[in-house]
Amino acid sequence: MGAAYTTEFIKNNIETFKAFFTKVNKERFTVKELAPYIYELNPTKEKSIDKVIGLMALNHGNEVGGLFVLLEFLSLLDMGLVNLPGKVIIGLGSVESAKLGKRFFEKDLNRCYGDVIGEGKDFQRAKVVMEAFKECHMSLDLHQTQTPSAHPFFPMTFNSKTFDLIRAIDPQASIIPQKPYDQKGKGVPFSHYLVNRGCTAVTVELGTMSLDYKQIYYGVHLILKLLNYSLGKKPDEFRGSFFPKIGPVFPPGPDAWLRSDLGNFSEIKKGEVIGDYDGGKKWIAEEGGFLAFPKAIRGLKRTQANENEPIYILLDKDPDYLKNRN
Repeated sequence: MGAAYTTEFIKNNIETFKAFFTKVNKERFTVKELAPYIYELNPTKEKSIDKVIGLMALNHGNEVGGLFVLLEFLSLLDMGLVNLPGKVIIGLGSVESAKLGKRFFEKDLNRCYGDVIGEGKDFQRAKVVMEAFKECHMSLDLHQTQTPSAHPFFPMTFNSKTFDLIRAIDPQASIIPQKPYDQKGKGVPFSHYLVNRGCTAVTVELGTMSLDYKQIYYGVHLILKLLNYSLGKKPDEFRGSFFPKIGPVFPPGPDAWLRSDLGNFSEIKKGEVIGDYDGGKKWIAEEGGFLAFPKAIRGLKRTQANENEPIYILLDKDPDYLKNRN
């Protein structure tokens, strides 16, 4: 269960993040501010690698867990318990919306990256973030889900490099493999943008939006494993699961809501009553599978804009995904 927090508390911790880089031990690190709340951190001693590592949080302003993962990681650096193998870019995305307790301003920041032209604060911030992270060879973007999650998972652009990175940082991961986005004239998520630039970039959904210490320590664990992997440590044998997409599911009618006990990775059966719509009509699943990114769960605030959007993504669980893919 995550702890409650206020916007003032988040604002204070964002400033704590910023203050770290002004007070950092100059004998151990050099710091360069690339943009507001984005910093380049280098070890003063000889680097072990020439790769650049990116660590990102708050691409959505209301997903605050990643901020506290980075704060905990920076604390370990400050105490001398962790060494940096090389240059690390550490940044926060939608900072100003986070200070207001908002997900974004006019446009989802995590759909403003890539070959897209737009106006407003979110597009302006995306340009700054892209410039700051453009040299990264490996990257981890920290997220949380708006609706309940049974466990952490990785929605990822699937290729051999991203798979090896996930095997290295969590060999028991749940993976939702995705095809590369068509970036031409479209905004895409941060990690997809970096992958299209040749970076090995992955996104992790730590769990349900909250201040949850298990999620924080899990996120720090992923960062430490990422640093080890950058030094040449071979990834472990994969013991996790693949959940390829079956497809989006749209609401059967107006005012549709999923049952209150459903969330990310809930398994549903064909013919099961999964919710209601249009004043109490039964919503019956036309196909079985696992839910991902549900947008309207009874008892929670609706997280989608209109009825023309999918209300959840249906997943399959495929133990032979790698074999079938080849």
